[in-house]
Amino acid sequence: IVGLSIKSSAEYSFLASIPIMLGVSLKLLISDGVYLEQNIYTILLCNVSAFIAGIVAIKYLLKYLSSHSLAVFGWYRVVLSIGLLCYILIQYF
Repeated sequence: IVGLSIKSSAEYSFLASIPIMLGVSLKLLISDGVYLEQNIYTILLCNVSAFIAGIVAIKYLLKYLSSHSLAVFGWYRVVLSIGLLCYILIQYF
């Protein structure tokens, strides 16, 4: 919509997650410092692992997008949403 390339959009969406992860960690520090203190190494390990996995995922996504379109992801979301809607309707009706 704003004219970014697919590569720029993918990089932006990845980089936009960094302040969110830092904000959640800060909120956890403020609201439950004891939990954070007891689990700091686990939280750091998980954040670093998520960062590395994100870099690898973006690398392969950009490689895929250089020769394919986003149509597969669009159809995947349509099929998934229809499936979830059917599941919800079966559960509640």
